[in-house]
Amino acid sequence: MNRVQLTQIVFTEKAATWTKAIDVRDFRNVTFCLSSSSSANFTIKTQWAFDITNADIDSAIDFSSVASASNPWEYVQLISLNDWASIDWDTWVAFAWTDDVRLYEVNTNWIDYLWFTITAYSAWKVNVYAKCYSNS
Repeated sequence: MNRVQLTQIVFTEKAATWTKAIDVRDFRNVTFCLSSSSSANFTIKTQWAFDITNADIDSAIDFSSVASASNPWEYVQLISLNDWASIDWDTWVAFAWTDDVRLYEVNTNWIDYLWFTITAYSAWKVNVYAKCYSNS
């Protein structure tokens, strides 16, 4: 089996509202690690998108605008690799005054971008590392 992979640092020790997109067009799955420190209290949202304009990653989709036919995005379902629980697409990951490490997987069949948004923060530092991979 030939395993193609790419590791991307999404956030490192961020302490404010942050957003970041990663290009997943060449990969079937993404596993990402969330780790927190400083008694983290925040919510992270994960969204997917199709690039219907063939634009670059920074201008293809506006995740801060309403999803529409010309701006196609949606929240994505996550699978916890800690306990294999499914986290529904509209249930975001929340850290409540804790330091923790969590692993999640996203099936990225035929999507172009994953977007991470950190919101509802009051105290924290967070790291997000993503490993994109395909088995062929």
